[in-house]
Amino acid sequence: MIGLPRDAVEVMAIGEVLADFVPEGGSYVLRPGGAPANVAVNLSRAGVRAGITGKIGADFLGGFLKAFLEKNRVNVKYLTAAKGRKNGLVFVFLDKDGERDFTFYGHPSADRFLSARDIPAAEIKKCRILHFGSISMMAPLSRVAVLNAVNIAKRVGRIVSYDPNVRLNLWEGRHNQARASIKRWFKYADIIKLSDSELRFLFNARPQKEALAK
Repeated sequence: MIGLPRDAVEVMAIGEVLADFVPEGGSYVLRPGGAPANVAVNLSRAGVRAGITGKIGADFLGGFLKAFLEKNRVNVKYLTAAKGRKNGLVFVFLDKDGERDFTFYGHPSADRFLSARDIPAAEIKKCRILHFGSISMMAPLSRVAVLNAVNIAKRVGRIVSYDPNVRLNLWEGRHNQARASIKRWFKYADIIKLSDSELRFLFNARPQKEALAK
């Protein structure tokens, strides 16, 4: 990409790196997960220089996830272990309609301890796109960190991408609070990734031009 330093990532994702147990062949299999980490991995596989900023557990799961990211050529220079904290773990299962659902374990998990001092300001200033999601905005410490990164990106004219990533299990039935909180961060984004179900939950709308305009 023209004008991008050779040592810079093109897309910096910020947020949770989680371990998923997914159903496979009648049992559960350990897989890498976390929405921001998934974005970084898939971009890297597509030939985009991607990095991840976040906190992982100082445990087996954290090491497993970091090794997976490195194997997929994601820049993990700013992915650090949170001392004394366990990595977040998610059980993925299918509901009665065949849709994926998620149950989270390990609260408070390591990703929630990302702080403002962990934010690589110089790296964000060099990237093309900063990508973040709503789960990082649920904990006060990581919310301040992510907003710091977003403000840095906006000040230097970088593109900001946002994933609403609605996971109602984390909100423990507080659906109205979830809706308001998740929508609160739209104003920072140039790109918003929305699924059909998220569009219905957030705006009570079906995927059509009128709904997207909302």
